[in-house]
Parts: sequence; C-alpha cells; structure tokens
Amino acid sequence: MKVGDNHRTNPLSHKPGGDEVRITFVSGKWRDYDKVKYPQAFIEKCFDLDDSILEAQVLPDGKVITRYVTDSKSFEYINFKKGKNTRN
Repeated sequence: MKVGDNHRTNPLSHKPGGDEVRITFVSGKWRDYDKVKYPQAFIEKCFDLDDSILEAQVLPDGKVITRYVTDSKSFEYINFKKGKNTRN
C-alpha cells in the first residue's frame, strides 16, 4: 500500500525528490513511502515507534539497495550498493 501525502507529517515529504522506503510488518503487510529525504533516519524512527515492523528497505528505481531488519533485540543494516553486502 502506498501511503498518501495526506498521511505524511514531515513537510519535506511533500517536496519532490528523495527515496522510496518500504516498511514491512510482521503480519506480512507493507507500506511504501515516497519522497523520503533522509531514509536511514526515517527508518530508525519507524522502528522506534512501532514494534510490529519486521524490516525496512530503501527502493530507489525499484531496486533494494539497503535493508534494515530487527529482531527487537538488535538492529541490523545491510547495504547492497555496488554489489557488495556489508552488515553493521
């Protein structure tokens, strides 16, 4: 489900540009947010606010370049840029 601008609270979310972020919940449902200017900060805030998030992905041009996962004990960042996977 794509989240409409009317549900977005950050004024930057109404300006063109940025990345698309997909938030996937434990239930299997997902939400896509476009025009995200600071995806890592956005994703970390989402994880802070909602315990039912399974993972989050940055999806520019339809390709996953960054994936964040949590097991509610830790937060793992996986970077897929340039074919290299790095975990933090």
